[in-house]
Amino acid sequence: LSKHDAYSSKKQASIANSRSFSNFNQKGSRAMAAVVERIVVNNLYLMRVVPVQVLGIYSWQNKPEKTLCYARSPRIPQIVLEEKKKTSMSFFGLFSRAMHWSFWLLPVAAWGPFALSLGGKIERMWWKHLIFAVRRCGPVWTKLGQWAACRPDLLPARACRELETLQHRGGQKHSAAETEATLISCLGKEWHKNYSVFEAIGSGVIAQVHRGIRLSDNKALAFKLVHPRVRVQLEQDLIALAAGVSLLETLVPALAEWYDPSGALTQFAKSIRASVSMEKEAANLRRLRTNCGTGVALPEPILSLDNGAHSILIETLEAGLPLAHAIRELTQENMSAEYQTARSVLARRGLHCLLKMLFIDNFCHADVRFSFLFN
Repeated sequence: LSKHDAYSSKKQASIANSRSFSNFNQKGSRAMAAVVERIVVNNLYLMRVVPVQVLGIYSWQNKPEKTLCYARSPRIPQIVLEEKKKTSMSFFGLFSRAMHWSFWLLPVAAWGPFALSLGGKIERMWWKHLIFAVRRCGPVWTKLGQWAACRPDLLPARACRELETLQHRGGQKHSAAETEATLISCLGKEWHKNYSVFEAIGSGVIAQVHRGIRLSDNKALAFKLVHPRVRVQLEQDLIALAAGVSLLETLVPALAEWYDPSGALTQFAKSIRASVSMEKEAANLRRLRTNCGTGVALPEPILSLDNGAHSILIETLEAGLPLAHAIRELTQENMSAEYQTARSVLARRGLHCLLKMLFIDNFCHADVRFSFLFN
């Protein structure tokens, strides 16, 4: 079907007589089509292409133009802007967000060619400036930087190495008062009777991890607390970024036709929204533990809670080694026989886990950050 034949608005679809398609539906047909829809969000006209199940094609009042009547599948991914009904941004909000990004990124772009051409200390200063600016732009840009660090097929090796810093120090720590507020909101005012929470051992883009113990048995635990206001920042950044992508597709139609940046942004938004839910993360971790069996040590979820304003995940604290460090240690030249054996064992176990997740479990661990090796 062409775009003209496939286009159908809600008004046109409501005109269709369902009796005309009774025979069509009884045949059990699963014909699919690509439907181009136009929606209006914050006074912006956006186009999207979604796959649908065809119910029938009819002509209205004997006109040659044909209209497609379709049913949307509940599994069809929605465009990022349509999903947000709670968080809305006016034109001023979009403009202010764009100015915020420009304030941090334009200076980096301005002296980037000069610094990269000189190299040496000037280039290293520019990379530090870039990392600092990306972190200041918000969680969405930091996540994009983490993703870029994992794509040596798209970016130079030097860029991937420098952006890797975002994977280890992607987020800023929130204050002790905010940590206390999250614990009270999720565990109650008397949480001190059951747990002791110590210093933060790490802070990412979405959450901050604290070391702690359970007082009943002195069990070592890890407390993962979602940063305050991170949900609002995510939604604002995604809305502003989607508006920019829509404008880019309008100015460069070939980009939308061949690369589908809106679709890529929708998938990215779905993943980053899921990472904010600690209950979903706990459920996925339990499933991963079940699939891996007793041969792999993974953190065990103890408690998870999402109450809208705050989220927490309490799990067992496991000793681990960053995978990036292990790879560097095991890829050096002139390694000893012990290191060569360890590399072989690591490769076999890693390949086994990957193939099992892909072909047997159909459930994979995927993260834009490097994972950890657990004993």
